[in-house]
Amino acid sequence: MDITDTNCLNKIVQQITYHRDNKEYFLEPQQILFFEASDDNTYAHTRQHIYRVRHRLYQLETILPNNFLRVSKAGIVNVNYILSFATTVGTTGIVEFSKTDKKLHISRQYIKVLRSALKARSQNHGKTTKT
Repeated sequence: MDITDTNCLNKIVQQITYHRDNKEYFLEPQQILFFEASDDNTYAHTRQHIYRVRHRLYQLETILPNNFLRVSKAGIVNVNYILSFATTVGTTGIVEFSKTDKKLHISRQYIKVLRSALKARSQNHGKTTKT
């Protein structure tokens, strides 16, 4: 799904409702750093807040734009906000996001796909800045 397509973006916004402090919020996908599953709930993280969503991660994968990538059984990241990632001893790594202290653990099996997505992102940014 192309995030620049206004019709697609509107469908996503309509499909995902974010809940915090007994209120419903209607956020655009580009505001989300990552989604995380924990304790039978799914949470959306922005730089400042955490919202609960009613969708499961596998459902979100089908409706989110292409800049969102599954990085573990419990996480989907917005690759546009990734500042860095590092592999750790064992089977996980850690993703750090720009302009926030939030971090997310990633599974090693997704590292190759994440590297490719980040490489593609940097190549696309290079194309837009050169023109």
